[in-house]
Amino acid sequence: MLGLLAENKIKKSLERRSKKLICYTKNRKNIPAYMIIEDKPKKSIIICIRGTLSISDILIDLKAYNVDYNCEDYYHCGMHQSANIIFNELRDKIKKYNNYSVKVTGHSLGAAVSSIVAILLQKHEFDTQAWNFATPPCCSFSLTSRTKDFINNFVNENDIITRMSFENLREISKMNLNKNELEGTNRKLYIPGKIYYLHKKDGESELKCGESQPDHLTGISPQHDILNHVVWEYKKNLKTIIQYVK
Repeated sequence: MLGLLAENKIKKSLERRSKKLICYTKNRKNIPAYMIIEDKPKKSIIICIRGTLSISDILIDLKAYNVDYNCEDYYHCGMHQSANIIFNELRDKIKKYNNYSVKVTGHSLGAAVSSIVAILLQKHEFDTQAWNFATPPCCSFSLTSRTKDFINNFVNENDIITRMSFENLREISKMNLNKNELEGTNRKLYIPGKIYYLHKKDGESELKCGESQPDHLTGISPQHDILNHVVWEYKKNLKTIIQYVK
Protein backbone atom coordinates (compact mmCIF):
# COMPACT_ATOMS: atom_id res chain seq x y z
CA MET A 1 0.00 0.00 0.00
CA LEU A 2 0.98 3.64 -0.36
CA GLY A 3 2.98 5.02 2.59
CA LEU A 4 0.63 6.01 5.41
CA LEU A 5 1.84 9.62 5.45
CA ALA A 6 1.31 10.09 1.71
CA GLU A 7 -2.04 8.29 1.80
CA ASN A 8 -3.29 10.56 4.60
CA LYS A 9 -2.12 13.59 2.62
CA ILE A 10 -4.13 12.45 -0.41
CA LYS A 11 -7.18 11.76 1.76
CA LYS A 12 -7.07 15.22 3.34
CA SER A 13 -6.61 16.90 -0.03
CA LEU A 14 -9.62 15.03 -1.43
CA GLU A 15 -11.75 15.74 1.64
CA ARG A 16 -11.22 19.48 1.13
CA ARG A 17 -12.78 18.97 -2.30
CA SER A 18 -15.67 16.86 -0.91
CA LYS A 19 -14.13 13.69 -2.33
CA LYS A 20 -13.20 10.39 -0.68
CA LEU A 21 -10.31 8.03 -1.44
CA ILE A 22 -11.75 4.54 -1.85
CA CYS A 23 -8.43 2.84 -2.52
CA TYR A 24 -4.90 3.40 -3.80
CA THR A 25 -2.99 0.54 -5.42
CA LYS A 26 0.78 0.77 -5.97
CA ASN A 27 2.25 -0.35 -9.26
CA ARG A 28 3.18 -4.01 -9.48
CA LYS A 29 3.86 -6.56 -12.19
CA ASN A 30 1.73 -5.75 -15.27
CA ILE A 31 -0.19 -2.95 -13.48
CA PRO A 32 0.56 0.78 -13.16
CA ALA A 33 -0.42 2.53 -9.92
CA TYR A 34 -4.03 3.71 -9.73
CA MET A 35 -6.55 5.12 -7.29
CA ILE A 36 -10.34 5.09 -7.01
CA ILE A 37 -12.10 8.22 -5.70
CA GLU A 38 -15.71 8.88 -4.74
CA ASP A 39 -17.14 12.28 -5.69
CA LYS A 40 -20.38 12.18 -3.71
CA PRO A 41 -21.76 15.65 -4.65
CA LYS A 42 -21.47 14.79 -8.35
CA LYS A 43 -22.41 11.12 -7.86
CA SER A 44 -19.38 9.88 -9.73
CA ILE A 45 -16.49 7.48 -9.26
CA ILE A 46 -13.11 8.72 -10.52
CA ILE A 47 -10.40 6.24 -11.53
CA CYS A 48 -6.93 7.78 -11.91
CA ILE A 49 -4.17 5.70 -13.54
CA ARG A 50 -0.53 6.78 -13.32
CA GLY A 51 1.88 6.93 -16.24
CA THR A 52 5.27 5.25 -16.58
CA LEU A 53 7.43 5.82 -13.50
CA SER A 54 9.10 2.49 -12.68
CA ILE A 55 10.83 -0.48 -14.30
CA SER A 56 7.65 -2.55 -14.02
CA ASP A 57 5.77 0.21 -15.90
CA ILE A 58 8.43 0.20 -18.64
CA LEU A 59 7.98 -3.55 -19.02
CA ILE A 60 4.28 -2.93 -19.76
CA ASP A 61 5.26 -0.41 -22.47
CA LEU A 62 7.71 -2.90 -23.99
CA LYS A 63 5.01 -5.52 -24.58
CA ALA A 64 4.38 -3.61 -27.77
CA TYR A 65 3.08 -6.44 -29.95
CA ASN A 66 -0.62 -6.62 -30.76
CA VAL A 67 -3.12 -8.95 -29.16
CA ASP A 68 -6.35 -9.83 -30.99
CA TYR A 69 -9.60 -9.19 -29.14
CA ASN A 70 -11.84 -10.50 -31.91
CA CYS A 71 -11.63 -10.85 -35.69
CA GLU A 72 -11.71 -7.05 -36.11
CA ASP A 73 -10.29 -5.43 -32.97
CA TYR A 74 -6.82 -5.62 -31.43
CA TYR A 75 -4.82 -3.84 -28.72
CA HIS A 76 -1.30 -3.13 -27.49
CA CYS A 77 -0.65 -6.31 -25.50
CA GLY A 78 0.87 -4.83 -22.33
CA MET A 79 -1.69 -2.05 -22.03
CA HIS A 80 -4.61 -4.39 -22.67
CA GLN A 81 -3.31 -6.82 -20.07
CA SER A 82 -3.03 -4.02 -17.49
CA ALA A 83 -6.50 -2.70 -18.27
CA ASN A 84 -8.05 -6.15 -17.85
CA ILE A 85 -6.44 -6.64 -14.44
CA ILE A 86 -7.46 -3.18 -13.22
CA PHE A 87 -11.01 -3.63 -14.53
CA ASN A 88 -11.39 -6.96 -12.70
CA GLU A 89 -10.06 -5.39 -9.49
CA LEU A 90 -12.22 -2.28 -9.54
CA ARG A 91 -15.47 -3.78 -10.84
CA ASP A 92 -16.48 -5.21 -7.46
CA LYS A 93 -15.38 -2.03 -5.64
CA ILE A 94 -17.64 0.25 -7.70
CA LYS A 95 -20.64 -2.06 -8.14
CA LYS A 96 -22.34 -0.74 -5.00
CA TYR A 97 -22.40 2.80 -6.45
CA ASN A 98 -25.43 1.98 -8.59
CA ASN A 99 -26.49 5.48 -9.60
CA TYR A 100 -22.98 6.85 -10.06
CA SER A 101 -21.24 7.64 -13.33
CA VAL A 102 -17.63 6.51 -13.78
CA LYS A 103 -14.86 8.84 -14.93
CA VAL A 104 -11.47 7.40 -15.91
CA THR A 105 -8.34 9.47 -16.42
CA GLY A 106 -4.60 9.00 -16.91
CA HIS A 107 -1.41 10.35 -18.44
CA SER A 108 0.85 8.53 -20.93
CA LEU A 109 0.79 4.79 -20.16
CA GLY A 110 -2.00 5.58 -17.68
CA ALA A 111 -3.98 7.28 -20.46
CA ALA A 112 -3.78 4.25 -22.76
CA VAL A 113 -4.77 1.88 -19.95
CA SER A 114 -7.54 4.32 -18.94
CA SER A 115 -8.91 4.26 -22.50
CA ILE A 116 -9.06 0.47 -22.54
CA VAL A 117 -10.56 0.34 -19.02
CA ALA A 118 -13.26 2.75 -20.26
CA ILE A 119 -14.02 0.42 -23.19
CA LEU A 120 -14.37 -2.53 -20.78
CA LEU A 121 -16.58 -0.52 -18.40
CA GLN A 122 -18.79 0.65 -21.26
CA LYS A 123 -19.10 -2.92 -22.50
CA HIS A 124 -20.35 -3.95 -19.04
CA GLU A 125 -22.92 -1.12 -19.08
CA PHE A 126 -21.26 1.33 -16.71
CA ASP A 127 -22.01 4.99 -17.49
CA THR A 128 -18.43 5.88 -18.40
CA GLN A 129 -16.42 8.86 -19.67
CA ALA A 130 -12.63 8.90 -20.09
CA TRP A 131 -10.48 12.07 -20.08
CA ASN A 132 -6.89 11.25 -20.98
CA PHE A 133 -3.68 13.14 -21.65
CA ALA A 134 -0.66 12.18 -23.80
CA THR A 135 -2.22 8.88 -24.85
CA PRO A 136 0.06 6.56 -26.85
CA PRO A 137 -1.46 4.48 -29.69
CA CYS A 138 -3.08 1.44 -28.09
CA CYS A 139 -5.84 -0.02 -30.27
CA SER A 140 -6.94 -0.88 -33.80
CA PHE A 141 -8.48 1.69 -36.15
CA SER A 142 -11.77 -0.22 -35.91
CA LEU A 143 -12.18 0.96 -32.30
CA THR A 144 -11.49 4.67 -32.89
CA SER A 145 -14.89 5.72 -34.22
CA ARG A 146 -16.86 3.43 -31.88
CA THR A 147 -15.36 5.09 -28.80
CA LYS A 148 -15.82 8.78 -29.69
CA ASP A 149 -18.90 9.15 -27.49
CA PHE A 150 -17.11 8.29 -24.26
CA ILE A 151 -13.33 8.66 -24.67
CA ASN A 152 -11.57 12.04 -24.92
CA ASN A 153 -7.82 12.21 -25.51
CA PHE A 154 -5.65 15.34 -25.54
CA VAL A 155 -2.41 15.64 -27.53
CA ASN A 156 -0.01 18.48 -26.74
CA GLU A 157 1.69 19.88 -29.85
CA ASN A 158 4.62 17.66 -30.99
CA ASP A 159 4.33 15.06 -28.22
CA ILE A 160 6.25 12.08 -29.65
CA ILE A 161 4.70 9.48 -27.33
CA THR A 162 1.27 10.04 -28.87
CA ARG A 163 2.77 8.81 -32.16
CA MET A 164 4.88 6.01 -30.68
CA SER A 165 4.15 2.42 -31.69
CA PHE A 166 6.16 -0.54 -32.95
CA GLU A 167 4.98 -0.06 -36.51
CA ASN A 168 5.77 3.67 -36.56
CA LEU A 169 9.27 3.01 -35.24
CA ARG A 170 9.76 0.20 -37.75
CA GLU A 171 8.80 2.48 -40.60
CA ILE A 172 11.23 5.27 -39.71
CA SER A 173 14.14 2.97 -38.89
CA LYS A 174 13.50 0.67 -41.89
CA MET A 175 14.44 -2.35 -39.81
CA ASN A 176 15.39 -5.36 -41.91
CA LEU A 177 13.37 -7.95 -40.03
CA ASN A 178 12.27 -11.34 -41.19
CA LYS A 179 8.61 -11.42 -42.25
CA ASN A 180 7.81 -14.05 -39.62
CA GLU A 181 9.27 -11.84 -36.89
CA LEU A 182 6.81 -9.11 -37.78
CA GLU A 183 3.72 -11.29 -37.98
CA GLY A 184 1.09 -10.06 -35.55
CA THR A 185 3.04 -6.91 -34.71
CA ASN A 186 3.11 -4.87 -37.90
CA ARG A 187 -0.48 -3.64 -37.74
CA LYS A 188 -0.78 0.01 -36.83
CA LEU A 189 -2.07 1.12 -33.44
CA TYR A 190 -4.22 4.23 -32.95
CA ILE A 191 -5.52 6.50 -30.19
CA PRO A 192 -9.19 5.70 -29.48
CA GLY A 193 -12.07 8.14 -29.02
CA LYS A 194 -12.08 11.86 -29.77
CA ILE A 195 -8.64 13.41 -30.12
CA TYR A 196 -8.16 17.07 -29.20
CA TYR A 197 -4.94 18.47 -30.65
CA LEU A 198 -3.29 21.43 -28.90
CA HIS A 199 -1.13 23.40 -31.31
CA LYS A 200 0.10 26.82 -32.38
CA LYS A 201 -0.53 27.98 -35.92
CA ASP A 202 2.44 29.26 -37.90
CA GLY A 203 3.39 32.75 -36.80
CA GLU A 204 0.94 32.77 -33.88
CA SER A 205 1.71 32.53 -30.17
CA GLU A 206 -1.78 31.59 -29.01
CA LEU A 207 -2.41 27.91 -28.38
CA LYS A 208 -5.36 26.44 -30.28
CA CYS A 209 -7.31 23.28 -29.57
CA GLY A 210 -9.09 21.41 -32.34
CA GLU A 211 -10.32 17.91 -33.05
CA SER A 212 -7.90 15.65 -34.92
CA GLN A 213 -8.26 12.29 -36.67
CA PRO A 214 -6.53 9.10 -35.46
CA ASP A 215 -4.70 8.53 -38.74
CA HIS A 216 -3.12 12.00 -38.49
CA LEU A 217 -1.04 10.82 -35.53
CA THR A 218 0.70 7.78 -36.97
CA GLY A 219 3.97 9.25 -38.22
CA ILE A 220 7.13 10.24 -36.36
CA SER A 221 9.39 13.03 -37.62
CA PRO A 222 12.39 15.02 -36.28
CA GLN A 223 10.20 17.85 -34.94
CA HIS A 224 8.42 15.51 -32.52
CA ASP A 225 9.90 15.55 -29.03
CA ILE A 226 9.52 14.26 -25.47
CA LEU A 227 9.29 17.71 -23.82
CA ASN A 228 5.71 18.19 -24.96
CA HIS A 229 4.83 14.86 -23.34
CA VAL A 230 5.60 15.70 -19.71
CA VAL A 231 2.77 16.27 -17.23
CA TRP A 232 3.61 19.92 -16.47
CA GLU A 233 3.39 20.85 -20.15
CA TYR A 234 -0.14 19.43 -20.29
CA LYS A 235 -0.93 21.15 -16.98
CA LYS A 236 0.38 24.46 -18.33
CA ASN A 237 -1.99 24.19 -21.29
CA LEU A 238 -4.92 22.94 -19.22
CA LYS A 239 -6.59 26.35 -19.33
CA THR A 240 -6.83 26.11 -23.12
CA ILE A 241 -8.17 22.56 -22.83
CA ILE A 242 -10.87 23.59 -20.34
CA GLN A 243 -11.97 26.55 -22.44
CA TYR A 244 -12.26 24.33 -25.52
CA VAL A 245 -14.24 21.58 -23.77
CA LYS A 246 -16.65 24.13 -22.26
